[in-house]
Amino acid sequence: MIDGPSLIDLHCHLVPGVDDGAGSVETALEALHAFRDSGVRRVVTTPHLDAGHVRTSRRGRIEAAFGRLAEEAAVEVPDVRLELAFEIRIDDPEVDLSDRALGLSDGGAILVEFPRLGLPAYSGRMLEVVREQGWTPVLAHPERYAGIGEAYHWITHWRDMGVVLCTNVGSLLGEHGREAQQVARRMLAEGHADLMGSDHHARPHRSTLLRRGYDFIAGQGDPRFVEVARLLTDQNPEAVLSGESPESVPPLDVPSGWIERMRRKLLGR
Repeated sequence: MIDGPSLIDLHCHLVPGVDDGAGSVETALEALHAFRDSGVRRVVTTPHLDAGHVRTSRRGRIEAAFGRLAEEAAVEVPDVRLELAFEIRIDDPEVDLSDRALGLSDGGAILVEFPRLGLPAYSGRMLEVVREQGWTPVLAHPERYAGIGEAYHWITHWRDMGVVLCTNVGSLLGEHGREAQQVARRMLAEGHADLMGSDHHARPHRSTLLRRGYDFIAGQGDPRFVEVARLLTDQNPEAVLSGESPESVPPLDVPSGWIERMRRKLLGR
């Protein structure tokens, strides 16, 4: 394991063969080795599950596949704590989330997303439905929803509702397109990001590690950046999993792409 803080990744897709994430136990284990070697000590894997399927056989298949992975992981990477939750697509206005086993550990938070990376007109109401059922919604990759750059007011509205916002490492690094990168960096600049997850899919084009996000932020040459990196990747994930409110993340300007490239050129990197 490399030097540095212990990290917690609560958004990734390592359950084999159940969604667009890991295709096999072997690839999932390779990802877990990479997680461990990069400093991740706790992993909550979050396969996609439509709200309408929370009580169907699909969920049972996911749980069985996780059980097989967990058995192998206990031997291969025993120093990584592996847990199962779900990334719930809230696509049903009558969503029933009364089963507390759907959440992120036992802390009362649940990871949710909007369908097809769209920004629905009813987003506020859908998140309120989740809250009315006793959950703290953790919204996955808010920066990736189409049109959110021009409708950034939704970011502040969701936070005012008590929604926890979890950005993707890949968005910050430009791997999900220009709009997602701009919004992710604006969220940092305005103190609107609460957590960061890898959204790792154990596939070549979706394999960014949480540590890359930590290193990118912490490596900007200011002690404040180290504090923000720890909050996003360790302290606040721990708080959410424990049923506590995440700490406020100080606003922090991340250099724009061209400034970053120029800095690396001058440093010979």
